[in-house]
Amino acid sequence: MLKNVILDILKLTRKPLNAKDINTELLNKGKKPNQTSIYRALERLEQENLILKINVNDSTAYYEEVKKKHHHLRCLNCNEIECVFDRNLDTEIEKSSLNLSNQGMKVFNYLINFDGLCIKCNN
Repeated sequence: MLKNVILDILKLTRKPLNAKDINTELLNKGKKPNQTSIYRALERLEQENLILKINVNDSTAYYEEVKKKHHHLRCLNCNEIECVFDRNLDTEIEKSSLNLSNQGMKVFNYLINFDGLCIKCNN
């Protein structure tokens, strides 16, 4: 089933992929689905909470396996998306969430995306 192959690709990838990247990986595996089938499979995986859709710029969506809470950096030079894990930032966000809770609000989720340069482009 296409969605299982896509999920396997995302599990083995260390960074989020867009639909074009996923299509390339599928072609490398000898699969030749059309774009509509890929988007349908991605939508189903997202609805089943197996993958996360990330919108970091005006039009391109990226996808990754649901895993530990983290953030993303979009490289302004090469447009790659990198995962960012930062305990200090997470601690501060938890404090802010608690502060909002004390004010009568409830935070269910948050999303932080950085724009900058990846390690490769920054060197």
